[in-house]
Amino acid sequence: MSFELTWADDGPVNHSDHRAIGMAVLDACRDAANGWVFPEAGPAWTGIRQIYVGFSGRPTHFTDVTATIEAGITSLRAHRAYLDGLGGDFDPDKFLRASAAATGSKAGCEYAVSFRRYPAG
Repeated sequence: MSFELTWADDGPVNHSDHRAIGMAVLDACRDAANGWVFPEAGPAWTGIRQIYVGFSGRPTHFTDVTATIEAGITSLRAHRAYLDGLGGDFDPDKFLRASAAATGSKAGCEYAVSFRRYPAG
């Protein structure tokens, strides 16, 4: 999930948990290759070559999800605690279709999600 300060250039401020956890995961992926950073964790691991972060305001890649959007909607509907926290008027179907359609128009398909690629090496 995006860890940028805002959603898009002129969007609202991103959630603090997205920013903190996103940056921590990116750092952990990078630092796994540096044996001197956390030597107690064991030998360095250089297997992570690239990291893809979803919903970036500056995407480098897109994935067509037209054939699987129903599964995404079903999955989001199953997150009851999250949805209850958002309030009763949140519609997972409308939210995901609108977001994926907007991204799809940039990617040249009906529904898509975007990612920003970060090299890890």
